[in-house]
Amino acid sequence: MTRRELIDFCLTFPSAYEDYPFGNITDDDIWTVMRHQVNTKSFAFIYTRGGSLCVNLKCDPVEAGFFRQVYQDVTPAFHMNKEHWNTIVVGGDVPDQELLEMIRRSYDLIKPQARKKSNVITDINEIWPYNLYAQVFGGNYGEIPKDAADAIEYVLNKLKKKEKAIVLARLKEYKTFSAIGRDFSISGSRTAQLYRRAIRKMKLPAHSRFLIDLTGQIEHDLAAEEAAKEVSLQVMEKRKVELAKGTIDEITLDDLELTVRSYNCLCRAGIKTLTDISGLTLRELYGIRNLGRKCSLEILATCEKYGVSLAGESGKLENPVHGNGLN
Repeated sequence: MTRRELIDFCLTFPSAYEDYPFGNITDDDIWTVMRHQVNTKSFAFIYTRGGSLCVNLKCDPVEAGFFRQVYQDVTPAFHMNKEHWNTIVVGGDVPDQELLEMIRRSYDLIKPQARKKSNVITDINEIWPYNLYAQVFGGNYGEIPKDAADAIEYVLNKLKKKEKAIVLARLKEYKTFSAIGRDFSISGSRTAQLYRRAIRKMKLPAHSRFLIDLTGQIEHDLAAEEAAKEVSLQVMEKRKVELAKGTIDEITLDDLELTVRSYNCLCRAGIKTLTDISGLTLRELYGIRNLGRKCSLEILATCEKYGVSLAGESGKLENPVHGNGLN
């Protein structure tokens, strides 16, 4: 078997990846280290020594001694713990199928083991999603809401995309910070910082309250939003009434809520208040540059709303002569 064939076989195991911590991949004497992504533990070291391709594999101590007695090309591991590791010369007296089985057993020895279930209540805090509630609220949170899954998703969506992914990888997939960091090409310490920042955000009352009562808090926010809109409308209406009761001298163009075109045309003509408008005749109003019929009608309707009429006119636009040729 070649080095590449050994590497490709190792990569068939779940979460396995190749690493080159001792040099560049192009070096002739490079050591290829096969690791598990979750805990970064190594299960195979592939290298060339004395012109022969070798691989160091983890073994049970009893099994390690057995293979050394059976095969001449199995020896205590080179540069490693000789009780738990063996060196196998590839292409020697160890059959390829036996070698592949040794690699499989080595992988099984280092892969993360399934957590044992326990009836002890404190252990629940290490299981998703109880561990998230324990991180946010501290200690043994106890019974979580029935809609916890929806509540968690709602709160996680308030975080940045990377923060959400790190929290899920840490608490739901039980990954180490180092393993998560490799997924994002950042260091383990930086990953830990981002994780702690995300948990701090989730602890804020503005976020954590949804983890306790998602439906109730959403309904509360919607009701508060509607109440705010109602108050805003009441304030606007009150302002309009106050303006209507006041003298027209106090009513400016800003208070009239005109369209942008009407507002700009009046401003350019030096008209700033409702009093200024009431001093115009209908022809003078319609004669303002670029105002036009539509804007003139808007201004007349606004004047009528405030009980104001133009100087010496009936307030109707009936075929006025305009400088731009419109009738």
